Amino acid sequence: MGSSYSFACPGCAYAAEVSGGPDTGEARRTVTISCATCKALRDAVISRDPFKEPPDPIPKRPACPNARTRSHRTVVWSHPGPCPRCGAELVRGPLTVCWD
Repeated sequence: MGSSYSFACPGCAYAAEVSGGPDTGEARRTVTISCATCKALRDAVISRDPFKEPPDPIPKRPACPNARTRSHRTVVWSHPGPCPRCGAELVRGPLTVCWD
């Protein structure tokens, strides 16, 4: 079961609800990305077969879920990590969602 947490930036008040790194549910594997185009954190689906052995490697540049093409500039993001807007370190808050 996957988990999402609340992340907040003390520098610019940016907030996001994401896993904060690689995560696996019953129906998919995700990874948290920072999109420089959107200036936001997102969880990107990297596999629809999460229990495949061996697990799929994490792509170096997963696609932004908001992009219609791969034109958005993304990087894999893990907590602790920088705010996509101001660069300050984001603070992880409470668990907000458990997902499949």
